[in-house]
Amino acid sequence: MGKSINGALERALGKMQSAPESDPNPTPSQSTSLANCSSRDYYQIPGSSIVIAKEESLKGLNWYKTHEELQKQKLRMPLVPEFMSHFMNVLDAYKGNSQLHYADDSLVPEGEVEDFYKYLTTNYKNGCWTWLDAFFKEENGIWQIRHNHKFDKGSLIAGKTEVLESCLRKDCQVELDFNKQGMPIKKTKKQEYSQGNSIIYLHPRNEAVARFNAGSGRAVLYCLRFPSGANPALGVFACAEGATPKKSRSKNGN
Repeated sequence: MGKSINGALERALGKMQSAPESDPNPTPSQSTSLANCSSRDYYQIPGSSIVIAKEESLKGLNWYKTHEELQKQKLRMPLVPEFMSHFMNVLDAYKGNSQLHYADDSLVPEGEVEDFYKYLTTNYKNGCWTWLDAFFKEENGIWQIRHNHKFDKGSLIAGKTEVLESCLRKDCQVELDFNKQGMPIKKTKKQEYSQGNSIIYLHPRNEAVARFNAGSGRAVLYCLRFPSGANPALGVFACAEGATPKKSRSKNGN
């Protein structure tokens, strides 16, 4: 049974809390490394050399401070398209259409796949809540998405700035259909949350950053909160690079 988006949106908006901005004490720019990861604590993201943590870390920090602490560990924050690709792979693995693999390429057991699927789509174990590496900015009527952030000489700098591609520009329930930047492009016919088949989307606001959260009757891609906010339950699925790129694999291994 689906759940009305009206109540789900209210709960999603109510989940968000802000906190005073903290002044980060940045470290020098560093590359990420798989060598800093335990191979069974990270999952592969198909089609890339990126692995992503099984659990959030660094909870209670704002977006700036999270970047700082990740960089100290030679890790980084997931980009929106990386996280949504991972999300889709977990859904497909749960439905039996693909496989989920650890960083060492071994197969994740079905029971763990089911647990993680529920963690990403419901309030199972209180649901996931992670920062994503995307900062939205409107300049002269043109919307930008800034990502690949690193600290350099005391400032958090975007490694890449792009024009925001065509995507939905309203808060709504969306189908699992995303552009290259990981942004939803099609709303559902029925504005009801359907676990594993749709998510709630809160579209970009100026000078806001991205988050993803799951809870009771919702999975939400937020693009409307400011980077200075923090919450004790909000952390990050840390990412590292260095895995051998793998294509999405069917259950029979092809």
